[in-house]
Amino acid sequence: MLRLQKWQLMLLVMLTGFAMLAGCASKTPLRPALSIAPTIQCKEDEPDAVLTPYPRIEDTRDPDLLLAHVSALNAWAVDTAGRFRHERILRATTRNCLHELRARGLIN
Repeated sequence: MLRLQKWQLMLLVMLTGFAMLAGCASKTPLRPALSIAPTIQCKEDEPDAVLTPYPRIEDTRDPDLLLAHVSALNAWAVDTAGRFRHERILRATTRNCLHELRARGLIN
């Protein structure tokens, strides 16, 4: 068994302590840990609604065709308004979803 003098033992303890402190000291600055970003679905990739074409009129002299054209225009207007409303709801839902995630700090 190795017998050490008291001063040798103290020196060994001090050098070991310094070595441990030097090993703990980082030579590069600490960076925050990187995390994997969660997958978020806010329907931002939904395709835009496609509008139906504006109704064309064939003959303006026939009153029955004019009435049918007016009826087609009304149906087109109702359909277009519905698609527009759906798009506004979809975009508002996406905007609110992203705003909520930003407020909770999940995304930038």
